[in-house]
Amino acid sequence: MSPAGQVPAAGRDLELFGNKNRSRPAARAFYGVKIMPLIEIHLLEGRTDEQKEKLLSAVTGAVHESIGAPLSSIRIWIQEFSSREYMVAGELHSNRKP
Repeated sequence: MSPAGQVPAAGRDLELFGNKNRSRPAARAFYGVKIMPLIEIHLLEGRTDEQKEKLLSAVTGAVHESIGAPLSSIRIWIQEFSSREYMVAGELHSNRKP
């Protein structure tokens, strides 16, 4: 139980699936098994391959240092999209003036 008397999210999942089922992701996190960090980055297209590699390396390092995840377990990918597929305040990014 948490200090507020509530069952943590992982614990709630365990109640739903049964404490014996430790193969589920919530159960692994609850029982302290390190699981693979998955990070997805969304960017407007237009960065160079070198910029994207630098970003991926920096995020990998930050995840490794902040939560102690082994480098071999960290998965990061970039999802690029066009400025014609992204809106800010109801206006397509491609129509915005700089």
